[in-house]
Amino acid sequence: GHHIRVDFLAARFLDSGAFDRAARYYQRAINTGSLDLAHHVGLGRAREAQNDPEGALDAYRHVMLNAPESPATAGRIDAIYLGRDDADGRVREWQTLSTGQPGAAIPHLHLGMAYEQTGNFDGARNAYQQALRNNPRLKDAQIRFDALPGSGQAPEQPSSRL
Repeated sequence: GHHIRVDFLAARFLDSGAFDRAARYYQRAINTGSLDLAHHVGLGRAREAQNDPEGALDAYRHVMLNAPESPATAGRIDAIYLGRDDADGRVREWQTLSTGQPGAAIPHLHLGMAYEQTGNFDGARNAYQQALRNNPRLKDAQIRFDALPGSGQAPEQPSSRL
């Protein structure tokens, strides 16, 4: 029952704005061998609130590498990179995470979104296709793939005009 009490207290601290105390509780749970990924999510949220994006990213990375189909955590990672206007860093992050979980769909979806932000539509197309191979029911990947410039036709080669 100890972990339940810790979770309850840590969540209360997080909700009440006591981010340092929340972070300490989550960190202690992790240090004592907790395998509950919710502790890492909580730590990430506390670190974000403490204005420690790198600490938050470390916590969120741990979640994505252990439970790659985590759309909410993927969204937090994107929010951090978007918040600091770091499109290239976002691409590198998702390249690493999608390589670490080649069979997962969500990391490839987010890699595609990151590529799109930088104007790399070929990279985005490949990433969305991989996401859909990994999970054909991932509607977001299909919608984004279909909306890409030049989708639905072969890439134009200069020779095709001859």
